[in-house]
Amino acid sequence: MTAGGRCAVTGPARPENVLRSYVTGFDPAGRQVWSGYYPADSRAIGYGLYAPRSGGFCQTGWTRTAERASDVLLVRIDEDGSAIWTRYLGGEVDENGLRVIETPANGFLVVGTTGSFGAGGGEDILLIHTDAEGRPVRPGVDGPMCLEPQLQDKDFYRAGGFN
Repeated sequence: MTAGGRCAVTGPARPENVLRSYVTGFDPAGRQVWSGYYPADSRAIGYGLYAPRSGGFCQTGWTRTAERASDVLLVRIDEDGSAIWTRYLGGEVDENGLRVIETPANGFLVVGTTGSFGAGGGEDILLIHTDAEGRPVRPGVDGPMCLEPQLQDKDFYRAGGFN
């Protein structure tokens, strides 16, 4: 819920038989005030939605095009339902964003799964740390990274993995 009392929910929809990420926003009285597909023109699913301190919402999930494997989807939405920015983060294989939270520095932390990074041979845990505009914060890193047991900073830790 935002500071203004608004809330939103995300889930899949199938308009014209195409899988899409659908978000609906509600006012403090519970009335629907906006809804839309994010991103507006891509096949996508939203899994996590978060209301940051700065207002609006941040959604994560996955998106896929005919040319690429799935990438992490990260969308910043204002309180009126307009997309502020959209980021696609991924490698050569499938990546999925499952949950998103805001960091103390007003960036975002996305946790999900990756087939492109880490040990390989299945899905590994994916951790993406971004700035407030959804750009990865580590210098020289153009996309997500899978943290290995040797920790590269002391703010976030890898807790396990799965195949």
